[in-house]
Amino acid sequence: MLKLSRLRPSSNEGYLAWVLLVVIVTFSLLTSQFLTLQNLLDLTESYAVSGIFALGLFVVLVTGGIDISFAAVASVVQYTIATLAIHYGLSSPTGSILLAVAIGTVLGMINAILIYCLRIVSIIVTISMQSLLFGMLMWLTNGTSLYDLPDWLTTPIRVLPFSVGEQHYQIGLPVLVMLAVAGLS
Repeated sequence: MLKLSRLRPSSNEGYLAWVLLVVIVTFSLLTSQFLTLQNLLDLTESYAVSGIFALGLFVVLVTGGIDISFAAVASVVQYTIATLAIHYGLSSPTGSILLAVAIGTVLGMINAILIYCLRIVSIIVTISMQSLLFGMLMWLTNGTSLYDLPDWLTTPIRVLPFSVGEQHYQIGLPVLVMLAVAGLS
């Protein structure tokens, strides 16, 4: 006979798993579109960038560090690429990706030099870098948003088409990048 006490979670993660299961069952009963491959692909693509950030932060945490500044670094990179595309004619997606990686790497190297060469505590460096980068971004931009982004910057890039029966699906570039980062980490 099944004892109900065995179903009781023994940790916070167990409770979270039960909540997730209840949410999945509830949405599956409320709509027929929830447990579909298209919805899974849409959810995966929607959260791919957050997944990339989480995987990068995971590597930092596993090595005993902490990085509070990654969101500010991402904001600076994003605003820089968008500004170059709108005002200075940057029109190459590949060039934009390479430039974004280069800018992010340089900002990350500044953190690394301060932490490992100067032996400053990582949380102090990354909180300071976050404040500095967000402050500079707000000062330089006067807090204004960018509009009129070029189509190549706003159109999702679909790189892996496939079919299941009569249905056609595509996996976007952010998902493949997330999977590559997961493989590397």
